[in-house]
Amino acid sequence: MKAKLKLSPEEGRNFIEDVKVGMSDEDLTKKYGLTGRILILHKMAARERIERKAERETENQLRSISAKQFLSDLKAGLDNDELMLKHELSPRQLQKAFRQIIAAKLMTPIELANRLSITRSQVTEAFKEVQQAMKEIE
Repeated sequence: MKAKLKLSPEEGRNFIEDVKVGMSDEDLTKKYGLTGRILILHKMAARERIERKAERETENQLRSISAKQFLSDLKAGLDNDELMLKHELSPRQLQKAFRQIIAAKLMTPIELANRLSITRSQVTEAFKEVQQAMKEIE
Protein backbone atom coordinates (compact mmCIF):
# COMPACT_ATOMS: atom_id res chain seq x y z
CA MET A 1 0.00 0.00 0.00
CA LYS A 2 1.30 3.43 -0.98
CA ALA A 3 1.59 5.94 1.87
CA LYS A 4 -0.85 8.85 1.68
CA LEU A 5 -0.14 12.49 2.35
CA LYS A 6 -3.73 13.77 2.51
CA LEU A 7 -7.16 12.51 3.48
CA SER A 8 -10.43 13.30 1.76
CA PRO A 9 -12.89 15.38 3.81
CA GLU A 10 -14.91 12.26 4.66
CA GLU A 11 -11.76 10.32 5.58
CA GLY A 12 -10.68 13.30 7.70
CA ARG A 13 -13.93 13.23 9.68
CA ASN A 14 -13.62 9.47 10.15
CA PHE A 15 -9.96 9.82 11.13
CA ILE A 16 -10.85 12.35 13.83
CA GLU A 17 -13.51 10.01 15.22
CA ASP A 18 -11.04 7.11 15.20
CA VAL A 19 -8.44 9.19 17.06
CA LYS A 20 -11.13 10.27 19.51
CA VAL A 21 -12.01 6.66 20.39
CA GLY A 22 -8.32 5.80 20.78
CA MET A 23 -7.55 3.74 17.70
CA SER A 24 -3.92 2.58 17.71
CA ASP A 25 -1.30 3.98 15.34
CA GLU A 26 -1.02 0.56 13.71
CA ASP A 27 -4.77 0.43 13.00
CA LEU A 28 -4.79 4.05 11.77
CA THR A 29 -1.94 3.22 9.40
CA LYS A 30 -3.79 0.17 8.05
CA LYS A 31 -7.08 2.01 7.64
CA TYR A 32 -5.83 5.32 6.18
CA GLY A 33 -2.42 4.54 4.69
CA LEU A 34 -0.68 7.23 6.75
CA THR A 35 2.80 6.57 8.07
CA GLY A 36 5.59 8.22 10.05
CA ARG A 37 5.52 11.99 10.35
CA ILE A 38 2.37 12.31 8.24
CA LEU A 39 0.48 10.07 10.68
CA ILE A 40 1.80 12.05 13.66
CA LEU A 41 0.86 15.39 12.06
CA HIS A 42 -2.64 14.17 11.23
CA LYS A 43 -3.09 12.85 14.78
CA MET A 44 -1.94 16.17 16.26
CA ALA A 45 -4.37 18.07 14.05
CA ALA A 46 -7.18 15.66 14.95
CA ARG A 47 -6.51 16.08 18.68
CA GLU A 48 -6.53 19.88 18.32
CA ARG A 49 -9.91 19.75 16.56
CA ILE A 50 -11.27 17.41 19.23
CA GLU A 51 -10.09 19.77 22.00
CA ARG A 52 -11.46 22.88 20.27
CA LYS A 53 -14.83 21.20 19.77
CA ALA A 54 -14.95 20.19 23.44
CA GLU A 55 -14.08 23.77 24.48
CA ARG A 56 -16.84 25.19 22.26
CA GLU A 57 -19.36 22.73 23.67
CA THR A 58 -18.37 23.64 27.22
CA GLU A 59 -18.70 27.36 26.50
CA ASN A 60 -22.06 26.87 24.82
CA GLN A 61 -23.56 24.98 27.74
CA LEU A 62 -26.31 26.90 29.40
CA ARG A 63 -25.17 28.32 32.67
CA SER A 64 -27.56 29.73 35.24
CA ILE A 65 -26.32 32.37 37.64
CA SER A 66 -28.14 34.62 40.05
CA ALA A 67 -28.84 37.89 38.22
CA LYS A 68 -29.34 39.65 41.55
CA GLN A 69 -25.97 38.48 42.87
CA PHE A 70 -24.23 39.19 39.56
CA LEU A 71 -25.60 42.75 39.46
CA SER A 72 -24.64 43.25 43.08
CA ASP A 73 -21.08 42.14 42.30
CA LEU A 74 -20.94 44.43 39.26
CA LYS A 75 -22.06 47.42 41.29
CA ALA A 76 -19.65 46.49 44.09
CA GLY A 77 -16.81 47.00 41.62
CA LEU A 78 -15.67 43.44 40.85
CA ASP A 79 -13.60 43.44 37.68
CA ASN A 80 -14.13 40.99 34.81
CA ASP A 81 -11.61 38.44 36.12
CA GLU A 82 -13.21 38.47 39.56
CA LEU A 83 -16.68 38.08 38.05
CA MET A 84 -15.56 35.16 35.90
CA LEU A 85 -13.90 33.44 38.84
CA LYS A 86 -16.76 33.99 41.29
CA HIS A 87 -19.52 32.97 38.88
CA GLU A 88 -17.45 30.33 37.03
CA LEU A 89 -17.85 31.98 33.63
CA SER A 90 -15.72 31.91 30.50
CA PRO A 91 -14.94 35.23 28.77
CA ARG A 92 -17.68 34.50 26.21
CA GLN A 93 -20.20 33.69 28.92
CA LEU A 94 -19.32 36.93 30.71
CA GLN A 95 -19.92 38.94 27.53
CA LYS A 96 -23.22 37.13 27.05
CA ALA A 97 -24.22 38.03 30.62
CA PHE A 98 -23.38 41.69 29.91
CA ARG A 99 -25.51 41.63 26.75
CA GLN A 100 -28.41 40.11 28.69
CA ILE A 101 -28.13 42.77 31.41
CA ILE A 102 -28.21 45.51 28.76
CA ALA A 103 -31.12 43.85 26.89
CA ALA A 104 -33.09 43.61 30.16
CA LYS A 105 -32.33 47.31 30.78
CA LEU A 106 -30.81 46.51 34.17
CA MET A 107 -27.74 48.58 33.27
CA THR A 108 -26.78 50.70 30.29
CA PRO A 109 -23.69 50.10 28.18
CA ILE A 110 -22.28 53.35 29.62
CA GLU A 111 -22.75 52.10 33.19
CA LEU A 112 -20.94 48.87 32.33
CA ALA A 113 -18.10 50.78 30.66
CA ASN A 114 -17.81 53.23 33.55
CA ARG A 115 -17.17 50.45 36.04
CA LEU A 116 -13.90 49.80 34.21
CA SER A 117 -12.90 53.46 34.07
CA ILE A 118 -9.83 54.56 35.97
CA THR A 119 -10.42 57.42 38.36
CA ARG A 120 -8.08 60.37 38.76
CA SER A 121 -7.16 59.22 42.30
CA GLN A 122 -6.25 55.75 40.97
CA VAL A 123 -3.93 57.32 38.39
CA THR A 124 -2.35 59.54 41.07
CA GLU A 125 -1.87 56.53 43.36
CA ALA A 126 -0.26 54.54 40.54
CA PHE A 127 2.23 57.36 39.85
CA LYS A 128 3.10 57.54 43.55
CA GLU A 129 3.74 53.80 43.63
CA VAL A 130 5.99 54.02 40.55
CA GLN A 131 7.94 56.92 42.06
CA GLN A 132 8.37 55.00 45.32
CA ALA A 133 9.56 51.92 43.44
CA MET A 134 12.08 54.00 41.47
CA LYS A 135 13.45 55.48 44.71
CA GLU A 136 13.86 52.00 46.16
CA ILE A 137 15.80 50.86 43.08
CA GLU A 138 18.21 53.80 43.26
